[in-house]
Amino acid sequence: MSDSAPTEPTPTPAAPAAEQPKRYLTPPTDAPANNFAREGQVGLDDAVKTITLDDFKKVHLQPCFREANLYGMGAGFGVGGLRFVFGGNVARSCNWAVGGFILTTIGCYERCQYQRRKEKDGMRRAAEIIEKKRIEREAKIAEIRARKAAGLSGSSAVPEHTQVTVQPEGMEKIQGSQRAWYKFW
Repeated sequence: MSDSAPTEPTPTPAAPAAEQPKRYLTPPTDAPANNFAREGQVGLDDAVKTITLDDFKKVHLQPCFREANLYGMGAGFGVGGLRFVFGGNVARSCNWAVGGFILTTIGCYERCQYQRRKEKDGMRRAAEIIEKKRIEREAKIAEIRARKAAGLSGSSAVPEHTQVTVQPEGMEKIQGSQRAWYKFW
């Protein structure tokens, strides 16, 4: 080992208890017991204070709420009814109905939220692809204009009476003399 490596402390002879070094830091007496007791932290009572009557009036406007509740009600009636028919005890059937309602509602709500997140990601990717294609299309048009301005297009150029437009899909559509005069449906 090298001299700079830390070594274990050597035990010292027993000293009186008052002179023993403290092994652990003692927290100050005015400090909170943990980090969760900090000042200004939001608690459950603060969250409950933010709930208003208008929140319950507008709950049906939240996405996925209506569909999840309808499925939950159907499942609750179905599970409770089947339990009553096969078990015969009303109280137990009601408990099963409530359990079926809650589990189905939560499951359907989460599935709907997952589908919405997936759709939002797909829309974001589609917007990125459209933007990328727009930039490519603009670069291609600028390149064609630069070649045309420089006079380098030569014999491979498009005839003057034919206009080339670049479609959003990246496909070229030739208009002018090559366009058909008739149209099928």
